[in-house]
Amino acid sequence: MIMPQAHDNQYGDPAWQDLYEPGLRDFNFIEDILDTAILKHNADPEPLYLTGFSNGGFMNTPLAKQDIYAFDILCNYFKTRKLSDKY
Repeated sequence: MIMPQAHDNQYGDPAWQDLYEPGLRDFNFIEDILDTAILKHNADPEPLYLTGFSNGGFMNTPLAKQDIYAFDILCNYFKTRKLSDKY
């Protein structure tokens, strides 16, 4: 099981930057993690399960659309807020 954590954004909250500022290499970072797990630690590339909670739930949908690996299962969980909710 691999659970990468996003870097903090300008507000100090973890956020995957590729979602907001494309080209900041979050997708490449995750690809590098998977490559390392498979090549150096004998991780089985099939099946690969992609899940995410909260910020990770928002990240895994665009990640699954990248030409990195074929993910077997995609599972998202995130809570949305009403516009009246404070950040």
